[in-house]
Formats: sequence, structure tokens, C-alpha cells
Amino acid sequence: MAFYLDGQRGVLSRAVGSVSLQSFFWDETEITDKLFHLLETSWTQIVSRSRKEKIFMRMAALSTGISRVFEAKKQRGLFP
Repeated sequence: MAFYLDGQRGVLSRAVGSVSLQSFFWDETEITDKLFHLLETSWTQIVSRSRKEKIFMRMAALSTGISRVFEAKKQRGLFP
């Protein structure tokens, strides 16, 4: 996924091969807000997991990431 910032307008685009291109246009403040919310939510989940399981933050982040990939693969099946 590539992120390009052009003045006050942000362009978030994702290319799949060379066949299709999806683009979304958002204001810079909206992009910043969405990214901040995503980071804050992830940080909260990792801190919570670290305290609950009494493990280091790095291990909590790794296990959270693995859990997310596992859940996505389980929902999408073997061949997405």
C-alpha cells in the first residue's frame, strides 16, 4: 500500500498487479485522525495483552500480530 500526500489532499492507493487501481481521496487531517485512532487502538490492545499475560511488550505485539493474521486466514479460507 502506498501513501502519497499532495498539498492539503491525501491520496491513498493500492495497486493489485497491473490490472486494477483503487484510490481514495481524503483531507490531510482526516488521514492523520484515522492513523492516530488506529495506532491508539493497537497500542491499547498490546498494553492490555502484555499486562494480562505478564509478557514483554515486544512479545505482546508479536502475538497480537500473529493472532490477527490467523483470524484473517481463518475467515478468508486457504485461498482468498
